[in-house]
Amino acid sequence: MLYLAHALLPASTRHALKCDFVQPNVLSLVLGKHSQIEVYAIQPQGLKLLHQSTVFDVIEHINSYKKLTDSTATLLVLTTDLNLFTLRFCPKSATIITTASVSLHQIGARPADYIQTSIVDPHGRCVILHALNGFLHVIPLITGCLSKSKHLDPVLSKRKKTNISSGLSTQPQNLHPDHHNPDGELYRSFQLRLNEVNVHALHFAPLSPNLPPTLLIVYSNHLGDRVLRGRKIDLQAGNCEEELLRSYNCRDPVTGLIIPISMTPRAEDPDPTTAGAILIGEESAELVRFAPPQATSATNGKGKTRAPSSTASQRRQPTEPSVMPGDAIKLPLGAYTCFCKIDDVPSSWLLGDLYGNLILLSLKQSTAGREPSLSYHHIGHVPSPEALVYIPHRYVFLASHYGDSQLLKLPSVDLGPHLENPACDQPQVITTFSNLAPISDFCVIEDRKSLINQMSLAVELIVMAP
Repeated sequence: MLYLAHALLPASTRHALKCDFVQPNVLSLVLGKHSQIEVYAIQPQGLKLLHQSTVFDVIEHINSYKKLTDSTATLLVLTTDLNLFTLRFCPKSATIITTASVSLHQIGARPADYIQTSIVDPHGRCVILHALNGFLHVIPLITGCLSKSKHLDPVLSKRKKTNISSGLSTQPQNLHPDHHNPDGELYRSFQLRLNEVNVHALHFAPLSPNLPPTLLIVYSNHLGDRVLRGRKIDLQAGNCEEELLRSYNCRDPVTGLIIPISMTPRAEDPDPTTAGAILIGEESAELVRFAPPQATSATNGKGKTRAPSSTASQRRQPTEPSVMPGDAIKLPLGAYTCFCKIDDVPSSWLLGDLYGNLILLSLKQSTAGREPSLSYHHIGHVPSPEALVYIPHRYVFLASHYGDSQLLKLPSVDLGPHLENPACDQPQVITTFSNLAPISDFCVIEDRKSLINQMSLAVELIVMAP
């Protein structure tokens, strides 16, 4: 009889996030390890493993969202086989269950070349998933969407999976009330055409809730330049054709991260702007500000009212230039892969690059008439990060694929006026999660004494291999 079992559980961590997944208003740390999901309690003395679940697939992306009617968050999981499903914590059975599952496979469509990711509207109206080239999948979190829709691509609910092979390996008997709810948000999702195919970064613009959700896109055009564009997500009509932000050529040719920001308006500005973004490239960070389009097309230069145009080409153009460049600074050369906001300090973020450099980025704002400015300093050298999660009181969880994941405590650095000359303390390692990945090769050493010695020698050989 052939028996297959794990000699070593997945240790490489590519995904990490925090949300109130288990209890309302109590943050938990959720980790994605290859084909396994782990949920940790955040305690003063460290992290405590609460739940561990296996997925019948390889995890490609994890995110969380929370509807206004829910007390706890929902996990959205995308796998390498383009299976999409949602997970909820069931308090009755104290386990994690799959509440909905669909397949994103389409004839002629291929996975996105650069990023497969999802983003959540800051005002809780929808979730945008980018998994296929030229397509966006919209998961509405509010009612009343698609009320004006007549011609849409097939709704994902028509491809609802009858068996959840991509979900968790076991399902409890006492299921969550939202288990396979036919009116669930995942079964009401729909897809939109996206003209930008070479997408490198996605995020929502932090605009007013009175404005429609605006998607920020950094993509490569036909010349190879990185371009920032903003598109309006019309949840009523089901399209993203209208541009709310005019295309802006990024200064760094390898821009790959978008950090949305909210700024303090200056008193002398005739049209104060409170929303913007920091664009992170290979060796620079630049600040851009967004001005919401004004209804300038209602009147002409002579003061006469003009009838609004009805042509599609004119409807899709922004009414005025709405991207205003700001300050730009040089960063240490690196491939920046992730960032997280420092909740305890206003306008500060941690950046991590592929080579293990941890950078503290700060935005200085002034109401005295000076332009906002960026500054940074090097925090320390850490294992190559895949994700960063800030935990209150200067703790940071670092998820790593090429090294050990770690729970760090940041040095006590004055982040105010003395940022240019900070203390050069390294982050303190609180907990280390051992990781052998990535394993490129292995061999079995013949040992007739015992199987235990044979396994330990094999692992030792992998660790000692150059």
